[in-house]
Amino acid sequence: MKKYPITIHIGNYNGMRDQINGKGRLQLTVESFLNCVPELRNMDVRFIDNDSQDGSWEYIKSLPFGTKEQVSQIKVEPRWLLITVNNLANMRKSIETSDLPYFWNVENDTYFFRRNEGFIDRAIEILETNSDIGLVHMRRFTNIDEHDLPGIPRNLNRFSEIRVAPSGFSFYLMERRPEYALWIPTGINFTENQFDAEAGYGKCPKGIIQIGAVRERDGEFERLLTEHWNGYTSNGWIARRADLKFLIEEYNPLGERQMSMAFKKHFRAAKLTRDVFIEFGWKARTAADEEERRKTLESAADEEDSSVRYGKISPPYEGVYMDVPEDKLDIYS
Repeated sequence: MKKYPITIHIGNYNGMRDQINGKGRLQLTVESFLNCVPELRNMDVRFIDNDSQDGSWEYIKSLPFGTKEQVSQIKVEPRWLLITVNNLANMRKSIETSDLPYFWNVENDTYFFRRNEGFIDRAIEILETNSDIGLVHMRRFTNIDEHDLPGIPRNLNRFSEIRVAPSGFSFYLMERRPEYALWIPTGINFTENQFDAEAGYGKCPKGIIQIGAVRERDGEFERLLTEHWNGYTSNGWIARRADLKFLIEEYNPLGERQMSMAFKKHFRAAKLTRDVFIEFGWKARTAADEEERRKTLESAADEEDSSVRYGKISPPYEGVYMDVPEDKLDIYS
């Protein structure tokens, strides 16, 4: 069985929530991962748990592979800051202690829905033959993300070029813009029931300055985005570990947002034409009932297209730069 030169980091805090058929998000992640990548059992897998109290640490300890460590959670407020600070602290520990050339951060609400043979090999080939690319995305968004929530805050669907790897497969070079925040045309005709000041499940706020909000200009709906998410996000990629270590040493980022902005200063991101997984616990999905979570996974299970639009380069968006102070942009809501 092939052993890939990758450190796989799986951070966890109370990962038995959001259950489907009696299995928590962490258990679904591990089982679907093994089904997709059976080589996982012989790879450098590192579980770091932040004092979970729901049985997920006991589940981690029962797994017959990987190294396991439990560290105390860093206590900060508000809740979004606590999450991003601990996520990066855990990931940083694995990056700094690994001696392997590649690194993969997998969050505990990841569902690998397809045996997409060879995706690890493709990601490594891209990194080895493209010096300007720092990581390769493998993440898919559901139809809800692509249509009801066009251009979501962590939008990975804009790309500027299709490249061809030496072995002959194609991949996307993600678009990179100088703007911090910009309005992107959605191409979607929203109806009033898709607006919600609280940005509920499948809805967008309207008429406010907030990342993810929608406005109407000349009969067309636009959505406010943060550009830095089009390169690096908290998970869903394979990256050169040395590049990530450089960013940590150079910028000492507090959380994932700072890491993503530092990444953009130095590297480009790529994306495979076939997606490998979805995140089923993201944001409002955590509040949905079990049947809704099950539908989310089932809706993705047989989908063959990438979340990038059908492998076709769209005309560059005429994004409207919006000069808004950072402290007025709530990028975590």
